[in-house]
Amino acid sequence: MDELSKKFKSQVERNFSFLMHEYNCKITKEEFSDYGDRIVYESSLCRVNIVMEKLQVFVGLSPTNKSNEEIDLGHIILYKDPKSNFEYAFDPEGYVETEPIRLAMLLNKYCVDILKGDFSCWPEIIAFREKMAKELYGPKSNA
Repeated sequence: MDELSKKFKSQVERNFSFLMHEYNCKITKEEFSDYGDRIVYESSLCRVNIVMEKLQVFVGLSPTNKSNEEIDLGHIILYKDPKSNFEYAFDPEGYVETEPIRLAMLLNKYCVDILKGDFSCWPEIIAFREKMAKELYGPKSNA
């Protein structure tokens, strides 16, 4: 594990520890490679996937039994707070030290219901995400 991965692991464990204490999550997967790093927290209800790729850190959430339905934290924030200007930080200097702090705070602010296993808003968030994608990229093609 290189130094950047060690920093990522340390920052994630420090800043996302509330998932273990408040939501009974456990770390179920740790992957460290030249292509990116990933730490997964899971409870019986919710899965939180924290990924570092290139120069950014991302967070995704899903019901534990449906990891293929992962939704990005950014989409959840923009759905719940349309006035938000959320974007993942892209900062070659220091992002591993600062971005996990910010993302953990945002996760704790916007996702308490989801972390507790309430996915009643999931269909609306999925529809919101698809609407955003259509606005940004246009309709899906069947080619």
